[in-house]
Amino acid sequence: MSDERKFISLDGLLQQFDYERLSRLRGKAHEGIIGEWIRWWLEADPYNYVYNPAPYAKNNSADILFIGLTEDQAVHIPKGVAEIENNRENWFKKLESLETYALSENYSEMDFALLCVTVYSKSKTDQQMFNELLECVKHSSEKMPNIYWVLCRLDQSPSKEEICLVFFGDKEKEPKRFISSGNCLLIKEGKTRSTHDSLLKGSPVQIRPAALGHFQ
Repeated sequence: MSDERKFISLDGLLQQFDYERLSRLRGKAHEGIIGEWIRWWLEADPYNYVYNPAPYAKNNSADILFIGLTEDQAVHIPKGVAEIENNRENWFKKLESLETYALSENYSEMDFALLCVTVYSKSKTDQQMFNELLECVKHSSEKMPNIYWVLCRLDQSPSKEEICLVFFGDKEKEPKRFISSGNCLLIKEGKTRSTHDSLLKGSPVQIRPAALGHFQ
């Protein structure tokens, strides 16, 4: 498959990612985010499969290995690999993990590597580190130009903006941060080829009118 066809295919797939469900996740939601990326890949083609977690590449086991058919539909091969990370202290370690897969002969036919991170919208440190991460991903794409690199950013809003009331018995559960927007960058050879943004309509979750006076 030509590079242009790979770009069109992957760009189209990223447009189909449904961020909306993510706005209904609360807490760290690591497994929930992994689940949405798995759903994204499986729904794209009935012949797609995933490994969760991925088989090892050296000493690294990524969160997801995306499996799909070869162009002649003869066999299944690894098409992409993904790491999902909530903790900014581990972002760069996860990027190194993806590089391990990209450099491995066992995964030489992969089309893309995906790194999805959560960024707290009120944290200047998170914002600064994400900018540094973006530059590192671009650098990785220059070192390994044979695949596309996807950097997905999920912005978390502060818990005080939560308006969804949750009660355990007669006590209100302490609000949690929630994902309020998403952004995916498709990068190749140091350049951003496309950008996909989503301001989540379902965030924050709306309260049903009947619930407003439930515990008053």
